[in-house]
Amino acid sequence: MSIAPTKKPAALPVPDPAEILIREARRRGRRQRFVTFATGTLIVALLAWLLVTLSSGGGGRPPAKSQPKAGAPAHEAPAIGTQLRQGSLGAYTNLLTGSMLSATSGFALAAGNGNPHEYLVMTHDAGRTWVVRGSVPYTFTGEGPIGAFQPMLAFAGKDVGYAQPEVGSPIYMTTDGGSSWSQLTGTGRAPSFVITGGRLWVAGSSCKSYSDATGWEACPAMLTSYRIGSRLAVSSARLRHVPWTPFVGGNDGISSPSPGTIALDYTPPRAGFATAVELTTDGGQTWRPMRWPCGSTEFTSLVGSSNGSWVLSCFLGGGMMQGVNEVWRSYDRGATWQRLGYANEERSGNVADVGYLLTASADGNVIYTAYGGAADGFLASSDGGMTWHGPDVHNNDAYVSVVPAGQEGAVVFTSGRAFWTASGSSWVVRTLPVAEATR
Repeated sequence: MSIAPTKKPAALPVPDPAEILIREARRRGRRQRFVTFATGTLIVALLAWLLVTLSSGGGGRPPAKSQPKAGAPAHEAPAIGTQLRQGSLGAYTNLLTGSMLSATSGFALAAGNGNPHEYLVMTHDAGRTWVVRGSVPYTFTGEGPIGAFQPMLAFAGKDVGYAQPEVGSPIYMTTDGGSSWSQLTGTGRAPSFVITGGRLWVAGSSCKSYSDATGWEACPAMLTSYRIGSRLAVSSARLRHVPWTPFVGGNDGISSPSPGTIALDYTPPRAGFATAVELTTDGGQTWRPMRWPCGSTEFTSLVGSSNGSWVLSCFLGGGMMQGVNEVWRSYDRGATWQRLGYANEERSGNVADVGYLLTASADGNVIYTAYGGAADGFLASSDGGMTWHGPDVHNNDAYVSVVPAGQEGAVVFTSGRAFWTASGSSWVVRTLPVAEATR
């Protein structure tokens, strides 16, 4: 920052810690994904130049028909209805996240190294095969609000679904199973969403841009609801006392621990990394603060169990997915809490390692967590978070996605593999089939 010389220099403003953290996360995320994207693009460009040079006798301008169209993918787009295989979307084709309709049928987002496009795929046989449904309407540009966070996907049936490149990016909706998409409007800036009670609930910032205000605390949150499959908002509420800070702790900002209850988590002004949570049961007309049991640690997730309790995960980062994790339970909707689990990078405590995100099964009987750090992997709890168990796997990837499948099951999408379970007691690992040999 440069300051024009004056006779009496003005005192520099004290930087807001939240702003510093957000900018740093944005820089790291952009740099990480941009390097991967730029490397793949450079290789493709060099190969294309070599092919044109050889076909033209060592020089000359290539014919017009050989020039790629602006925005064309680095790899040939897979045809709709074809089976997804290793190499279909590039040198390394991977399933990023999903949304299951049953224990065996559901959707997923797929992408490949060097290919900025993502594709919607579907399975009807519990992940043994995935069929391409079409491309989603966005591409990676490296200009997202937080960079390398996971995309989001949620279907409310076989036709209506919602996709988001990453938390804070625009939300897109399909009403025909992924054949076409349209962007939701009126969501506020940097939105995050959850489906509960038969509606889509979107939290976002009421500021048009963050340069309009001096810090995140000057941008109140807004909560907007939509009927499933509709682009028209049903209700909208503005929370003047709640700033929209969904990215400070790496959390999504909005969750629903029980039907009809919406929770917004945020970082209060000048609170460092501590989190506060506001609850509403009437669509945002009235709010009450939830008691925060985790001290200075950050909110990661809040889910509901079938026994009526809420389970909360908190995390205090120490860099490279190291730090301290706590798991808490409440039987009175957040009024009082009991600590169930504790872990750090040395694996002391009773939850094996540092937890990342909690996901409840569709019926709430099983709670799943993906964790990173010294052990990496994932765990399941069938007693509301009291005890945890899981397969002996090492996914070597802190960024995994856990989605419910069937009543008690789940699917864990991680680098190159997907782990399937019906109840958390036993797991099956599935990978994409290799590409068919060409003749």
